[in-house]
Amino acid sequence: MEYYNPNKSMLELIFAPAEEWISCSDTERIEATMQEIAKLFPDEIAADQSKAKILKYHIVKTPSKAG
Repeated sequence: MEYYNPNKSMLELIFAPAEEWISCSDTERIEATMQEIAKLFPDEIAADQSKAKILKYHIVKTPSKAG
């Protein structure tokens, strides 16, 4: 697996429905995500990244198909 690193973790997230997030900047999405994850894992993650840090990210916007 290309992401494998025994000393680091990887997390993939999906926002759905994402209607309110489509127009937001990547920075806004990352900040909101970190705030939510910090609530779930307060010992490991802080919204300001003073604990776990994001080393890289890639945001993909995929619009839903109108049906």
